[in-house]
Amino acid sequence: MDQYFDLIEAYNEANPTMEDGTENIPYTILCEDWRYFCLENAPQFLDGYPNDGSVIVDPEELKVIDYNTTDTAKRYFQKLNEEYQKGIVDPESFTQTYDEYIAKLSTGRVLGMIDQWWDFAYTAEDALKQQGLDLKGCNYVPLPITIEEGMTNQWHNSGGTLNVASGLAITTSCEDVEGALQFVNDLLGQEVHDLRCWGEKGVDYEVDENGEYYRTEEMRMQASDTAYKASHLCTYSYFPQYTGTSRDGINAMKPEGQPKEFYDGLSKNVQECFTAYGAETYVDMLGTSEAPGPWYPMYSFSNNMTTDTEGGLAWTKMGEVKHEYLPKVVMAADFETAWEEYMGIYDSCNPQAFIDEMQAELDRRMEEAAKYE
Repeated sequence: MDQYFDLIEAYNEANPTMEDGTENIPYTILCEDWRYFCLENAPQFLDGYPNDGSVIVDPEELKVIDYNTTDTAKRYFQKLNEEYQKGIVDPESFTQTYDEYIAKLSTGRVLGMIDQWWDFAYTAEDALKQQGLDLKGCNYVPLPITIEEGMTNQWHNSGGTLNVASGLAITTSCEDVEGALQFVNDLLGQEVHDLRCWGEKGVDYEVDENGEYYRTEEMRMQASDTAYKASHLCTYSYFPQYTGTSRDGINAMKPEGQPKEFYDGLSKNVQECFTAYGAETYVDMLGTSEAPGPWYPMYSFSNNMTTDTEGGLAWTKMGEVKHEYLPKVVMAADFETAWEEYMGIYDSCNPQAFIDEMQAELDRRMEEAAKYE
């Protein structure tokens, strides 16, 4: 973590502005609404744990741990506090909206942040490409940051993720339930799935002599254009979809999963970066850890908590306190005093009730998994 911020500080000192004189933003943080995970759950990754979202799970003792109160959490927020005092952390971090955040990333002047790829790349990366900024090195690549050097990170894990906290529903007023289900089913047909993800043959992609799909540079450019996507493409991204290999056994279900197309679509700068790090993909930059245990991910349980239970009520209060106090902690003139105040208010939320319910769910999942071994 310290090396990461040293790098940002050194680069910003040597390159304080963009070519047009616009000042760089060394580090920004997204905190709006549910996306405040960009601020609050970094300690789990810094300690080398996977994205259980709301808690840490000790895989040896099968014990739920509150990542908000660990030594790493305090070190992380103290580091943000130090960087804020230096002017490295964007002072608008705690008031900016998601749209304002994306707009900043789209200028190429934000040097670093913590975020999930899906939360920014499909908008900001396309905007950088449309402006030609990707040709000037304005791209984002992931780094496997941990609290100390030499630790194993789990920013990326192998295996699938079963998230039962969300899904589709059909309204009770639907006059054609069978037709609604048929629509969902048709979206998963290979021909329609290709239309959703690849687009129209001859317009959005071509097919080579081996049957492999690819795009020309012109097609890649139009695929990154917001207006073109809005008028021409419809991925139905919140509906069921496939990843992995197409039923033809040749192509990927989505362009980003097609190895050659993925690599050819990268700017020269990112390709050179990958070469320097001995990587071929973004995942290679992080490394791949083994799939977590059968409990994973715990956020699929906490996402469905309500205030009807003691733990659910505590979870709601904990979120409210973190929203209010973590920005204060980062901006405080006296970090230790601010941290102690935050921890006192946080403890009054009865977080143990939340941890206990998460532990009970962890135990239940492990018992269920044991039945199928």
